[in-house]
Amino acid sequence: MCSSDLSKGGDPLAVTATYNVQSQGAEIDVEYEKSGTTIEANFDTAGDNLLTNVEASRDVTVKGRTVNVAPAYNFVSKVASLTSNLALSADTSVELKLDSTDVSNRDALKGTMSIDHSINANDSIKPTFDLDSGSATYEYTRKLAGDAELTVAAKDRKSVM
Repeated sequence: MCSSDLSKGGDPLAVTATYNVQSQGAEIDVEYEKSGTTIEANFDTAGDNLLTNVEASRDVTVKGRTVNVAPAYNFVSKVASLTSNLALSADTSVELKLDSTDVSNRDALKGTMSIDHSINANDSIKPTFDLDSGSATYEYTRKLAGDAELTVAAKDRKSVM
């Protein structure tokens, strides 16, 4: 693996390359930041698609709240996606994820909405709602000693995982 942090005109540029001996190909990850927008691209010289994934992300402040918008496209699975995260407060954020294999067809759009809330320094809850089926997953996380944490998830009409 080879990694390099560079600068292009004062803007950060990070490139990581890994050579896979078995496939005789290189996997290359590039991240570039310009004027508050981050662009990431992944390349694989051994695959059918040289460019495998591309994503852009940007934080925007609206009425004192930060919104992160990150459109992406996976060239292998041919899935376009959009992730948007709104920080409601220091303890609560709302995330909307949309995926589609055909952006011109509304019926092909799949989505989830999650609300992540820190109850206190150790406990947080995160319900996630599937926008197509209406089903929900509820996640509780408890921080333990060191970097350890315990996460319990439950789906509606299903058992605890």
